Amino acid sequence: MIDKHHFTDYTNIKFLKDVHMPYERTRRIEQRFQQTIDLLKQKHLNANQLAKELDVSRPTAQRIIGELKARGYNIRSVHDAQGWSYELIEKN
Repeated sequence: MIDKHHFTDYTNIKFLKDVHMPYERTRRIEQRFQQTIDLLKQKHLNANQLAKELDVSRPTAQRIIGELKARGYNIRSVHDAQGWSYELIEKN
């Protein structure tokens, strides 16, 4: 017979929390992708600026750009007086 209180101990609560973590992580990553798209629709940003806006590292910002390109977003690097930055053209 299973003890009715078995599912209220801290071990099982931690387990239930861990079950939801992959979903939450995926959701946050997808939110970053959308936030990046929204930012690039408004202005050109370089990798450092994008990283600061997203509160991530520069390599993570570069990986986000790479993933968005793989998903069909036409993002190009442009050079102007301020240096290199990303520009969102359109989704392919």
